[in-house]
Parts: sequence; C-alpha cells; structure tokens
Amino acid sequence: MASIAAIDREQLATPKERGQLAIVWKRFRKHKLALVGSVILLAMVGLAATASAWTPYDPIQAALAADVQQNAPPGYTNPHNGDYYVLGTDFIGRDVLSRLAYSGQISLSIGFICTIAVTLIGMILGAIAGFFGGLIDTILMRLVDLVLSLPFLPTLITVSIALSASHPDLSSYWKIVLIIVLLGWGGTARLVRAAVLSLRHLEYTEATRALGASNLRIIVRHLLPNSLAPIIVETTLNFGAFIVAESSVSFLGFGIYKPAASWGNMLTDPSLDLLVKNAPLQLLWPNLLIFLAVLSINFIGDALRDALDPRLKM
Repeated sequence: MASIAAIDREQLATPKERGQLAIVWKRFRKHKLALVGSVILLAMVGLAATASAWTPYDPIQAALAADVQQNAPPGYTNPHNGDYYVLGTDFIGRDVLSRLAYSGQISLSIGFICTIAVTLIGMILGAIAGFFGGLIDTILMRLVDLVLSLPFLPTLITVSIALSASHPDLSSYWKIVLIIVLLGWGGTARLVRAAVLSLRHLEYTEATRALGASNLRIIVRHLLPNSLAPIIVETTLNFGAFIVAESSVSFLGFGIYKPAASWGNMLTDPSLDLLVKNAPLQLLWPNLLIFLAVLSINFIGDALRDALDPRLKM
C-alpha cells in the first residue's frame, strides 16, 4: 500500500514551473556563437578594466629613441634594458599592448555609458508619447523624426567641432558621450512608443486603470516591463554601434584627443601611409578589437532577440 501511495503522489505531482529567466537562459545558450561572443566581450571588458594591474608600461609616455626601437615588431626586446614588448612599439616607442588595453577602457566605457543614457531617454520619451498620444505624441515623434533625419557621422563631427570651439575646457571624452546621446536616442524612443501603443488598451492595462492606478504606475509597473524584450535587443545593438561611432570620429581626429588613447585614434599613429609601409600590424590590432567587440555584441543581440521572443517554441 505504501508503494501504491508513493506512485500516486508521484503521478499527481506537477513539475515545478520554470521562471522566465530560466527559459530565456535555456534559449540563449542554444546560440553557440552568442556564448562565444559573451566570453570574448567579458574578457575584453575585464582586461580593459584591470589594465593598470597587468600592463607593463605607461600607455602615454613616449620612450626616447635611444632607449627603445620605434615601430618595433611584436616580440621586440629592448637590448639596453631587456624590456619585452609583446605587440611591439608604436612610432614614438610606446608599448602597443598597454595602449590597446587603456584605449579599451575609453572605447568600451563610452559605448556603455551612451547605451545606458540613450536607453533611458528613449524609454521615457517613447513611453510618454505612446501612452498619452495626441499633441504630446505628435510633438515628440516630430522631434524623433528630426533626430533620425540627421546624418549621424557628419553631424557628430560638426557638433564636436562646435563644442570644441565654444567649450575648450570640456574633455573630449564627455564631449563625445554628450553628442552621441543627443543623436542616438530617437530609434529607441520610436521602438518603445510602438510597444506601448500595442499594450495600453489591453485588458490588464484597463483593469489596472479601473483599480485606480496612476498613469506613472501603469507605465512603470506594467507597460515598460512588458516592452523589455525589444528594448534589450535594441540596447545591445546600440552598444556596438556607439563603439563604432566613437572609433570613427576619433579616427578622423574629432573624437578622443591625444595623448589619451582610444581604438579609433590609435589608427592614426601617425599616418596610414607610414603604418602600412613600416608597421602594418599597428593597424591590425585596434581594428581587430573593434571587430571582435562589435561582432560579439551583435551575436548576443541576435540570441537575445530569439530568447526573448514569446512566440518561439521550446
């Protein structure tokens, strides 16, 4: 009898319902490229964040020509003091590996800060436009149309020059962050507005309103959480796009100013002709890191899009 009762209890027992995060993780880990991209991106962030602990040389201070070879190849050893340069030196004798690590701090942090700021601004303005509609929606969407109609890179360069002339004390780092945020929030705002428009008249929203919930509570507690899937995907793609934007404008000389190093301005040390002829690998390393970072982020974004899609069957 005891065994029969045990069987009955086992048959009646229902499997424990998995949480949403567990479902998303199960779907995400099916994408092998996204897992590889996550490892690569985390490694790059970790190495950049701890650069001061493991990089052997000053990334800014140039060595004297008599002390170290300029444009030295990878694996160069200084005959005067035995210093070893894993990736060689640049055109004035600075360690390339150290500069890559410290430039990663700037490029990755600019991408991260801009992504967070753009996401917050886009969520707030998009939710307001989609929820209230009417004149507010019209004004905000025309502002979005204006922002999205601006050619991104030329506008970024133009505003950078204007800010440098009008505010010479403003650091190039925060100048680039400010400009990218001002130009980059439109797409997120439009996406959030579309999501809120599709949710604001559903039954649970009307029931919450009937119970006396304020507009702010409805937006924050119900509409935005149910719009997170497309927002997260858009956020990951923005991260990669903003890294490319900073690198592009720095490469053209209007972004991060030297002696500070970013992946973009490392490509201009000192000119492409000289680098191609004498030290072509100095072009390879920053380009490779930009490529790996953006590709990894795109893989993660694709995997998140599939993992967060409620219509996808397990």
